[in-house]
Amino acid sequence: MEKAIRLLEARSQDAYRILAAKKLKQLQHTLNNRNTKHKRQMYLTKNIQHKIKENNAMITQKDKGKTLVIIYTHDYHKVHTFLTNNNFQAIPKKNPTSTY
Repeated sequence: MEKAIRLLEARSQDAYRILAAKKLKQLQHTLNNRNTKHKRQMYLTKNIQHKIKENNAMITQKDKGKTLVIIYTHDYHKVHTFLTNNNFQAIPKKNPTSTY
């Protein structure tokens, strides 16, 4: 950057040096803020993972939609076994596609 500034007129070089220094400080501040946010997010994520593991729970996707659910592992297996054994599927009496 200094090479480019030296190619300018002598009287405007200092002004451009000040502008460049301000811009560099601004960029550095932005990068530091992003790093702080990332660290905070990583800390929260690790805490959540620890709590889930500690309480023998799991994260799973809800049946419909894109919602995530935290559920105890033994409750999940109970419900899954119940639904699998009782075959909760609605079978239509006639073919619904024939009317369309």
